[in-house]
Amino acid sequence: MRSHFLLTGRGNTLTSYAASMLVVCWLQRCARPPVLPTPEQMMARHAESGGETCEVEGRECGYIVKGEPCKVPTENRQTLAELVRGFFDFCASLNFDTHVVCLRTAELVERGVFYKELRKTPEWKHFRDGPMVIQDPLNLGHNVAASASLELAQKLAASCTLAAEDMAGGPVGVADLLQAPLAKRLVERSVGSDVHRARIRMSGPELVHYPSALVWAREVCSILLQLLIAYRIDYKVAYREKEAASTPIADPSPYANSSTNVNPSLIADSSCNVNPSTNVDPSPNVGPLGNANPSTNTESSPNGDEVAPLDSSTVRPAPASGIANDFVSDDAASTRSRGRTLLVVECHPIKRTWTLRRRVSVEARAKAFDPDPLTVEKTMSDLSWDLADQVDKALDFELRLTELDGQNGLLALDVTPEKRGYSHTFRTMAQAFFDQKALSQLVRFYTLPDQS
Repeated sequence: MRSHFLLTGRGNTLTSYAASMLVVCWLQRCARPPVLPTPEQMMARHAESGGETCEVEGRECGYIVKGEPCKVPTENRQTLAELVRGFFDFCASLNFDTHVVCLRTAELVERGVFYKELRKTPEWKHFRDGPMVIQDPLNLGHNVAASASLELAQKLAASCTLAAEDMAGGPVGVADLLQAPLAKRLVERSVGSDVHRARIRMSGPELVHYPSALVWAREVCSILLQLLIAYRIDYKVAYREKEAASTPIADPSPYANSSTNVNPSLIADSSCNVNPSTNVDPSPNVGPLGNANPSTNTESSPNGDEVAPLDSSTVRPAPASGIANDFVSDDAASTRSRGRTLLVVECHPIKRTWTLRRRVSVEARAKAFDPDPLTVEKTMSDLSWDLADQVDKALDFELRLTELDGQNGLLALDVTPEKRGYSHTFRTMAQAFFDQKALSQLVRFYTLPDQS
């Protein structure tokens, strides 16, 4: 892992302790008889043998007074090579977006179930959520992989998949697995596609806060449309899931008008054109393309069904209020489907404002009257508008939001160019506007409940 920069102990990587816990979890979950027992099993054996127990923070714990050599009987007869290959297969199959690794019981628990149970314990206040969650078997309020990034989780799965494929082809030495070609093949696999994908998932507090993942997904749809307005990108909604389209969401900004509950800096007028600030050219048409009267316009779904029109006064979503803290499972028939389309938007960037984002970012944060992300993004677009070059139709793209896991709140945002052959320019734009980390932080800003 260290040779492929998955384990350094610094930055957004795994610590050696977290990597060791993955190995322990695999040895506890071997397909054939496990090599190691779980802490729960060891506790049971300790109690059966008359061992002493004590209570720590409401949990019964066992301890050994006299240190003795640990002899764990096992019937596992797998070779070391088979165990190593099994470990790679195990890591490649882990889905940290939807599951949590619990070493105390050697189980992979769904995030919703895990956080519902964790909320009942004192450890809830101290637990750090993250793209990867590996619960410490001794300190249950500690996520040993809290420092890991989403990119690292994806690279870990890809690296272990390649390593397992190499070992399946015949005997492979440890030195072979540490060579650079593995990292090179990872890069080669990621090149050649014009589609930019960003994944958005519910965090632990959101899983507990929202009654279902669909309610949260509806707010994500609204956030994405408001982000396009902030970027000053022309767009047309080709399809929006009915229930998502009919859910207006209030604006949390303290600057919002009390009668309309809409931020005046981002509100759309009757023609769906964003009111520009005084120092910006008002000529650009920013907003839904071809929707001169959104109150009477309707959209069609891929099946020809009429979809509720968008509410142009819905500007920025707020965290849902009045929702019970207990996690409520999604309806199996409506929200556990995989691959369901929630939103399809046809987009036309007007100017190359993304090329100036870094240049104006500091000034934008200083000028934004409201420090929330959408206001900052709009200010950045305003500052770079007059300096940016025009964009031709070649960079038009489609924005598609789909469910990867409706139960655990995992969404995929695919940004696809209408024309091929502009890979470098398109990917630069897509990564600037829809960066994985920045998009996740934006969604969490508006949907993460107040935990104070």
